[in-house]
Amino acid sequence: TPDLLVYANYALIDATFQFEGELSSPNNPLADDGLINVRRGNNVPLIPNHQFKAGFNYLITPIWTFGMNLSAFSSSYYRGDESNLNRKLPAYFVANLNTSVQVTENVQVFALVTNLFNHRYTTFGTFAETGPVAGNYTINDPRTTTLAQPLSAYGGLKVTW
Repeated sequence: TPDLLVYANYALIDATFQFEGELSSPNNPLADDGLINVRRGNNVPLIPNHQFKAGFNYLITPIWTFGMNLSAFSSSYYRGDESNLNRKLPAYFVANLNTSVQVTENVQVFALVTNLFNHRYTTFGTFAETGPVAGNYTINDPRTTTLAQPLSAYGGLKVTW
């Protein structure tokens, strides 16, 4: 087997609606009486048009492997914005590291580092109802997002038989 494996791929995704009509989106700030107009060709929310992934794995010794990968995604529309009229979720990238040692034919020790640069990015967005909520809090902006996992490290043991 080679000491260095390198890969890269790019995907252009043209996920669009193929109909025209109204959809329910009651919390979308641009909705008219809870409805939004979808036109043929509007982008499907949460699906980035551009996706790029690249990485490598290097065999440091016959039993020890080290690798890194990077994934980048273009912006996408919030769920509930099938009309494509609101501001998009921002583009983002994430880098990860991995290493493993093959102790025996059946035992491997491994470690992973995800979100190496502790980059704050969102992977999901939708709209929430505005107004007062529990306690003394009030939601003024209907846009809600889910943050990605921060810098994390894992280790483990893999046993096969």
